[in-house]
Amino acid sequence: MDKSEIILITGIIIPVVWLFFCVFLEGKKRKRAITVGIVLDIILFIICRNSQMLLIGIIGGLVFGLAPGLAGSVRKYKNAVHEMKGIKNFVVVSMIFFVMIFMAIAIAYPGLEVVLR
Repeated sequence: MDKSEIILITGIIIPVVWLFFCVFLEGKKRKRAITVGIVLDIILFIICRNSQMLLIGIIGGLVFGLAPGLAGSVRKYKNAVHEMKGIKNFVVVSMIFFVMIFMAIAIAYPGLEVVLR
């Protein structure tokens, strides 16, 4: 495997594990996990310095967190919001998750640019 592929796979596995921790933890432990996620996002942004991918991650997290039924049924969305104890927490966690994923992509492929037409 190539170095960029290893970075990309690691950059997908770590956010998924972080997301599982956020789902299973409750109360102050969940807030600590969210804080760790924010710190990881900041570190990843400092490493890659790709503001386009950061913006895509933030917008993707907002859209995914606010759109019921986007990735599945509305019932699953409501269950996820209930599990995260509110829509605000769900949106924050989904934004952090998406930013982690897109920062990993930006680190794996440093010359990547997004062109909107």
